Amino acid sequence: MAFPSRLLHDGEELIVDVRLHWSHFAGPAGGLAAMLALLVTLSVGSAPELLQLLAAMATLVALARFVVRYARWASTHVVLTDRRVVHRHGVVAKEGVEIPLDHVHAVSYRRPLMGRLLRYGDLVVRSGGRHGEVLHRIPRISRPMWVQCQITEQLGRARQPRV
Repeated sequence: MAFPSRLLHDGEELIVDVRLHWSHFAGPAGGLAAMLALLVTLSVGSAPELLQLLAAMATLVALARFVVRYARWASTHVVLTDRRVVHRHGVVAKEGVEIPLDHVHAVSYRRPLMGRLLRYGDLVVRSGGRHGEVLHRIPRISRPMWVQCQITEQLGRARQPRV
């Protein structure tokens, strides 16, 4: 699901819309696959019904965990427009931060070894306001270096004098 266009201001242009990296729900997906394999193995082999029932309940728990994690992934957006950086997340209760480009002081990223291999990392946006500098950490997004470059490019455009 893309970032809703109704949340853009009049005349605002969407530049980047990225999500959390798929590895965000890899653990729950692996757990669900393992529980399904165990359940099938117990059902095919004549395991006691109580053991099959326990495996079925554990599979439902793994499924619920996967669905919750997937819903978090699907409801999280990191958006760059020509005017602001937006980070929205939340399934039931929504939470978000909007940083006008003219308040952004610096953008950095951090990628651990696994993040380098799978192309994810944390993005950190430093912004300033009335209460001093604030760090906005956006964890485990896809292609953080590319997003950083896009933000930097928009910062350059926003700070150029308009003719």
